[in-house]
Amino acid sequence: ESFQAGGQLPETLQLRLIHLFGAVLSGSKPNALRAITPAAVEVLLGVLQRGGGGTPLVPGLLKLALRGVVAVVHVLHGSSPGAGPVPLRVLLDGYFRVLNSDLPVASLAPEAAGGLITLRVLMLDAIPAMLSCEDRPVLQAVFLSNNCFEHIIRLLQNSKLYLSNSREAGEAQDEVPARLPDAGLQQVFDGSSDAIAVHAIGVLTAIMSNSPSAKEVFKERIGYAHLYEVLRSQGQPTQRLLQELLNMAVEGDHSSFPVRPIRNEQPLLILLAWLPVLACQELQVFLSGQLRRLCEASLPSRLTCVKAGMVGCLLGALATEPALPAACSENLLELLRALGSLSIRPGELRQLLRLLRHERGRGPHPYTAPVIRALSGMAWVEGPPRALQCFDLTPGMAGIMVPTVQKWPGGAFAFHAWLCLSEEEPEPPARPKRRQLYSFFTAGGTGFEAFFTAGGVLVVAVCTKKDYMTVALPEFAFNDSAWHCVDIVHVTGRRPFGQNIVSIYTDGHLRKTAQLRFPSLHESFTSCCIGSAGHRTTTATTAGHLPASHGPELVFPPRPALGRSQSIPAALGPHAWTPTQPPTEGVVATTAAGSQDTEWGSPTSLEGHLGSVAIFCEALQQAQVKALFCAGPNVTSPFTLEGDLVELSSKLLLYYTPQACRNNICLDLSPSHGLDGRLTGHKVVNWDIKDVVNCVGGMGVLLPLLEQVVSKKEEPEDEQETNDLVGPELTSSRNAQGMLIPLGKSSESRLERNSVAAFLLLVKNFIQNHPVNQESLVQCHGPAIIGALLQKVSGPLLDMSTLMASQILMEQVASEGSGLLLHLLYQHLLFDFRIWSNSDFAVRLGGNWGCLGVFFIPTSLHGYSHLLPAGHIQYLANVVKDHKQRICKKYGVQYILDSIRTYYGTSREKTTAIDDIKTVQMSLFSLVKDFFCRSFSGEEMQSLLNYMAGAQDEQQVCGALEVIHSLLKGSPAQEQLFAFLFEPGHVEVLFSLLVQKKFSDEVRERVFKVLYKMLKYEKVPERSKNRLKLKDIGYQGLIACLSDVPGSMLLFRCLSEQVLGADPPNYKDLVAVVYLSHRAELTIRLDICRKLFHLIYAQQDMVKQLARLASWQDTLTKLYVKESYESRQHSLSIAGNGGSPELLRLSDPPGKEGTSPPPAELQELDVFLPLGYEASDQELSEGFSDHSISPSGRTKSFHSYNFKSFDSSDRASRSSSNPGDGPPFDGVYHPLSPFSTSPFDLGLDLASTSSIATAESGTQTPASGPGTPSPLESFKPFPGMRARKSSSLSNVLDESSYQDALPSDDVSNTSNPQQTPEEELCNLLTNIVFSVTWRGVEGWDDAAWRERGQVFSVLTKLGTACELVRPPDEIKRSLLEMMLESALTDLKESGPAALPGLTHNALKLLRLLQDFLFSEGHNNQALWSEKIYEGVSSLLDKLGVWYHLANGTSDLKEMAQTGLRILVGYIMLQDPQLHSLAYVKLHSLLQTASAPKKDEACYLLGKLETPLRRSLDAKSETFSWLVPIVRTLMDQCYETLQLQLFLPSLPPTNGSPTFYEDFQLFCTTPEWRGFIEKHVQPTMAQFEMDTFAKSHDHMSNFWNACYDTMMSSSQRREQEKAASRKMFQELVLEPVAKRSKAENVRHANVLKQANNHHSTVLKQWRGLCRLLTSPRSAWADRNPPEVRWKLSSAETYSRMRLKLVPNLNFDQHLEASALRDNLGADHLHSPAESLPLAMAKEAKVSELEDDQLAEEDLPVLDNQAEPKEQNQREKLVVSEDCELITTVAVVPGRLEVTTQHVYFYDGSSEKEETEGGIGYDFKRPLSHLREVHLRRYNLRRSALELFFIDQANYFLNFKKKVVRNKVYSCILGLRPPSQIYFGSRSPQELLKASGLTQKWVLREISNFEYLMQLNTIAGRTYNDLSQYPV
Repeated sequence: ESFQAGGQLPETLQLRLIHLFGAVLSGSKPNALRAITPAAVEVLLGVLQRGGGGTPLVPGLLKLALRGVVAVVHVLHGSSPGAGPVPLRVLLDGYFRVLNSDLPVASLAPEAAGGLITLRVLMLDAIPAMLSCEDRPVLQAVFLSNNCFEHIIRLLQNSKLYLSNSREAGEAQDEVPARLPDAGLQQVFDGSSDAIAVHAIGVLTAIMSNSPSAKEVFKERIGYAHLYEVLRSQGQPTQRLLQELLNMAVEGDHSSFPVRPIRNEQPLLILLAWLPVLACQELQVFLSGQLRRLCEASLPSRLTCVKAGMVGCLLGALATEPALPAACSENLLELLRALGSLSIRPGELRQLLRLLRHERGRGPHPYTAPVIRALSGMAWVEGPPRALQCFDLTPGMAGIMVPTVQKWPGGAFAFHAWLCLSEEEPEPPARPKRRQLYSFFTAGGTGFEAFFTAGGVLVVAVCTKKDYMTVALPEFAFNDSAWHCVDIVHVTGRRPFGQNIVSIYTDGHLRKTAQLRFPSLHESFTSCCIGSAGHRTTTATTAGHLPASHGPELVFPPRPALGRSQSIPAALGPHAWTPTQPPTEGVVATTAAGSQDTEWGSPTSLEGHLGSVAIFCEALQQAQVKALFCAGPNVTSPFTLEGDLVELSSKLLLYYTPQACRNNICLDLSPSHGLDGRLTGHKVVNWDIKDVVNCVGGMGVLLPLLEQVVSKKEEPEDEQETNDLVGPELTSSRNAQGMLIPLGKSSESRLERNSVAAFLLLVKNFIQNHPVNQESLVQCHGPAIIGALLQKVSGPLLDMSTLMASQILMEQVASEGSGLLLHLLYQHLLFDFRIWSNSDFAVRLGGNWGCLGVFFIPTSLHGYSHLLPAGHIQYLANVVKDHKQRICKKYGVQYILDSIRTYYGTSREKTTAIDDIKTVQMSLFSLVKDFFCRSFSGEEMQSLLNYMAGAQDEQQVCGALEVIHSLLKGSPAQEQLFAFLFEPGHVEVLFSLLVQKKFSDEVRERVFKVLYKMLKYEKVPERSKNRLKLKDIGYQGLIACLSDVPGSMLLFRCLSEQVLGADPPNYKDLVAVVYLSHRAELTIRLDICRKLFHLIYAQQDMVKQLARLASWQDTLTKLYVKESYESRQHSLSIAGNGGSPELLRLSDPPGKEGTSPPPAELQELDVFLPLGYEASDQELSEGFSDHSISPSGRTKSFHSYNFKSFDSSDRASRSSSNPGDGPPFDGVYHPLSPFSTSPFDLGLDLASTSSIATAESGTQTPASGPGTPSPLESFKPFPGMRARKSSSLSNVLDESSYQDALPSDDVSNTSNPQQTPEEELCNLLTNIVFSVTWRGVEGWDDAAWRERGQVFSVLTKLGTACELVRPPDEIKRSLLEMMLESALTDLKESGPAALPGLTHNALKLLRLLQDFLFSEGHNNQALWSEKIYEGVSSLLDKLGVWYHLANGTSDLKEMAQTGLRILVGYIMLQDPQLHSLAYVKLHSLLQTASAPKKDEACYLLGKLETPLRRSLDAKSETFSWLVPIVRTLMDQCYETLQLQLFLPSLPPTNGSPTFYEDFQLFCTTPEWRGFIEKHVQPTMAQFEMDTFAKSHDHMSNFWNACYDTMMSSSQRREQEKAASRKMFQELVLEPVAKRSKAENVRHANVLKQANNHHSTVLKQWRGLCRLLTSPRSAWADRNPPEVRWKLSSAETYSRMRLKLVPNLNFDQHLEASALRDNLGADHLHSPAESLPLAMAKEAKVSELEDDQLAEEDLPVLDNQAEPKEQNQREKLVVSEDCELITTVAVVPGRLEVTTQHVYFYDGSSEKEETEGGIGYDFKRPLSHLREVHLRRYNLRRSALELFFIDQANYFLNFKKKVVRNKVYSCILGLRPPSQIYFGSRSPQELLKASGLTQKWVLREISNFEYLMQLNTIAGRTYNDLSQYPV
């Protein structure tokens, strides 16, 4: 009344009054009810009304009034209906009226508008307060009946008007907050623009929360679409509004954690629709993130969204233009993945793929990569399978009611079901409840029951009359959102007092057994339900009065064993299907019957999803339970399967499956079909993307995704991503080295950052456990197309992750045993090097991948892409290891070699670093080696040899040789390989590699390694090695072919080793090697000389062997030439190196790395051991030891296998200073001065001196410092020697191994310690030549001396042509000196019997010497050496010839005269030392021998006159030596010379003391001169003529003979050489060249095949693309190309062609039309070549009689062929090359006719696309063949036309008529069952027999048919334009 009375009360008073009213309401209920009168309500509403009227109110008044209204509502709601004075409805009516009171907008000032907003916001906020009360659903119903939704929507619509007003106020609104200090209002105005909308949504949420009926009402009356329109009309939303809508979806705070389940999915759909039109990108990203978070949170949320159709909305949002921000679309696609993995419909998948359609040439769609990941995620499955269709029993009232079971048919009870329970809800339920699984009760209340507690623990119960007994399974939590299979089996005891057992199985494993009572089965079960709360059991206490202590945690206080805490935590849920611990014995708990609701909670539905359910009336065995589990949740009727489950169908009582449920009736699929259930709730159908993909085009529909990825240009920023591609999971600490690829989703998602890898994983996920998709992938040529597309991928995309993804894919396929698909993947993906050779080598390979271990991911992954090729090859190797036969056959050695040759040749034009290519080659070769080690096959070895013959790339040849060598060194295949290589035709390949100029020494070295191994192999007979030793051909042929190859030290060492390795060595071959070395540098020749030198001293008979060879003199002597013919241009830099051309480092055999001291550096190149010393095993196993050259700057390393490799123990002992430790190496050469006393003085008595020398050598101990001079200075090989490293090895080599067994004259050697290589060469060679000349040439007859003389002839000839290392005369002198010494030695050693021969020999030698001295020595006094003098005098003395000077036999006399001449010659010399010797000798001769004859005396006097005169003039002391000789001579010949007559004044010669002076004067007198001139000189001349001229003639004849012999032997050698070369060419090079050619042809074919195959695959891909872009398909083209059509070849029975098919190769024939209109050039096409004459003759028109076969051409057709059995095997009957003639093409190919089919194989290189696919191949059953006609083609009778019963026809042309007739008769001979015309009739006969004319006359066939048949019989055809039907 106070309010109603007239005027306004002061506001403070109003405030207090309302306070008072509130106090009354808060008191006791009856008082409150009395206080509420209609007037009081009106007052409150009036206050609110005024608050919005624009007049300001006291702060707090509005809020207080609203609190009053809320209190009134609560009081009225709490009272019994109708008791209150004011109905609640009236109050709410008034309230909403105030809320929506329409004020005239125009009259509203902006401030007032603000006030109105505030009021409405507060009033809206009061509504949720009203609803927060007990028994809320009833109040919600009251609100609904008041049309609250309409009011609020209207408020929203109106709020626009005054919102616009309040916005006009702009900044003027600043004072409104000042007027409203209340904090709540302040908050309201923060986002006042949509404050009302935000709060209105909050009100809607409050009214609908937890009330399905309210939601239904809102949907029907308002609809969410309308709400969306209203909200959209407000303009762009704020974040607050969006958050409020999210809150509406979860009916609570959307940002709380854990995420709340979705209660109302509709607002989310509104938000999704709104998302694309939001203007603010941050909002879009925020919203998409929140949506993803809410919807992905839990399985129920996802199910809700899927059911609401969110997938379609997501796709709609993604499809909008312009595209959403990247982060936003990423969120949406992730959400799509989460929902799609539950269910995606075919239409939605199509829509998703349509998203990605892109304009041609515009690059890939930005969503491609995320969509690939999303699809992959949808298909990815982990853990147990899920049921695609199920009963949704989530609502409390849901369930399946089963009809009454009148009589239980069996003696046990078994239950089987698949079910899925969601995680527990965050808030605990108000009271415990039993989530019923099943309950079967009789009318008396006994029966079976099973339920889950709120915590997901399964409890099995049995109720008898008195007790309710339970067994719980707390160890296993079911509420993990996974599908589980539950089987419960109750078995009765067999005997009266036997045990009744219950067994509980989950997921096929027995978890628990317990002894549980078994109720009686005699009564009928009236109350049966599955998953349903069912009929309530009557209980003593109602649920409401449960004791408060009965919280869910304390369900069973007396039995702590069942506490929830002991159960397996839910987190382990997904792993529960792995085999588990053994079953436990269950504890049975008993309560009184009827108290179960109190004890366990009231029953409710299953609150989860239920799959198929079966109930059996007999017990299940464990195996059957297991089988039911293994069948999975999606098998509609497992009992029809084979195996354990067949006998179960008889035990089946009922079986429900969601697939057999319609209109809420569940059909009973058990054999009795009697118990159809009734479903309350609904059925859920999920679509698995793996199945759905087959609705939109199969696996092929995914391939365009890869094409888009491939077309993408890689951006640089993508590359950083790939570096952290393999994350911590892959490099976990479990294995530091690296680990096998893990297959978890997290690691896959890492790999998926690379989009190619993502695609491969997508394929893997789609075909996993899905045979249909595997088949589909094969059908659409998937592997081939993927391979072809991957060849276009840019390098950066082919990284490790791609390789790992393809590996995962293949392992998946292999694990499922899909052989064909695996084979195709291997072929097109793994073994296709075209893909992997493109991959990136970003970083050089760090390690050597030659060893093939398990493929692992290395732990350090900085820039790991370089591992790719190696990793790929590793994986290949593993695959090959695992799949022995089939793969090895197809991808064996030949395939790998072809791959190396094609993709990894260094000659390829690629940017790839050579090192990387080498590394890949190495890995591939090691794979080849691996093949051979595992199983050796001759065929594959052949391919390796062919490869070597054909490959042009040195690197590859080296690799192949390395494989062979390492196999020979030691491998399981070693012996087989040796046997193989010794077969004919194989060694030749190796020899041919030697002579190829393009290869460097590296190849030759490896070849020699192999050859040497073979040479030393002992398990084959020697004769097998003949071809290896080139026995028949001889090395000359090889040497001749080697003459173009640059000679290197290595080549010669290897060659000589090879020749000498033979047993016995062939010296002819050795000489051939020496011959080759003429072209080589000096150092190499020096090396060869050393080798020869040692050989000669090691093997005594070798010189004889050498001497027998033709033209040996020429061969050996040419080594003297100073510069080789080649090196004249580039003179060696020997001088710069102090005379040492190279320094070699000698290293250990490779077996001992790391153990040896640092290798010694040896000044000289090498030491050849004598052959008698076999190398150690270690060395043989390795072949060579290493040398690397340093100073000359060459990097090429030499390998030589001539060093003795010392074992470590050996080395240690040898280096000790004890000289007696090891045997000395005899014969290892040190340079010998030829001026020392010759070794041959000693003959061959070597032993005595060697020990002395060895003892001497020990004096330089290992400890001596590097600079210590060795006591044996003479052993230093060269000047310029570096200080030696004093390693033990160097000492061994320097001292003991260099020990020269031949004594050397210390004086002469030390006098000449410094030798240049030229000197050493000369010394060695002279020794060699001498040995062969003297000891090698046998016999002393003229022929033998001619042989010896040739040496001098050659030297003379050479000396004129080239510069030698020493002048030829000096060489001859050295030889002669040696010969003299040897002759003397021979004399000393020989017995008297040999004397005459030796004397004759000495004579010949003296003649030679005399000739040499008096011709060459005439101008060169140096040739008169002391040695020669001594040699001659000792020889003559030994023979005692001087006595025969005056009288004696001719031989001795001649020798004496020669000796005298030489003696006089020496006297004539100017060298005083030599004079004096000669004077003394002559004096003694004159005194001892008998007096000389007159002519001899004159000769002597005449000769002595010259030195006499010279000494007189020079006044030298020579005169004093001469005088005694002259005096003696004159004394002895005083009478003979008649001196008293001629020299009367001669001073007395005898006894005159002054003779010397007197004679000096006398010599100047004319008397003496005249005597000399007139008497002495003529006699002297006469004597010389008589005595020596004869010898001169003799010698010139001798030299001529020598020269002739030399020329003829060199000619003979040249002939031998030419013959040998020719044989080498024929027997070695030509076969290998053929082999190489064949290999290259084969390789070219392989490449051609690969290219053809690739182009075929691309055509298949184009065909598939056309299918996929056709108008109705997923990838439909946005602007489809114009379709052109052509006539199809399909015919009707009357041969009409009525069908059009798309013309894919449309051609406008512009060229042809231009030519027709005379516009084009005539020269575009040359006219076709005219037919060959033979064909033309055959086609002469005059002879065109009808085509028919003679009877003899046909097999006898009358005798009926025996009936064929259908199942007999198909046999080939005829196979011929032919051409398939079509209207537009002639296709070469092959026709094959078998007993069952006719095949045609298209043989064209580029196959075209045809109507039937690619190429013109066909295969037709013979039974379908209807007619075969003989035809002409190009007027030749060479064709057949085949007609089949489906009207298909083929026109085949053969090369010859004979062939055609043969094929024809073969086909007729097979008697095709459908064939009409038999025999070989002519067209006339055919026409008569057919009766066509009659049919036409009788109008049985039409004109067209008649004409067509006539055309056909006449030989016209659609297939040949020249014979088209008329």
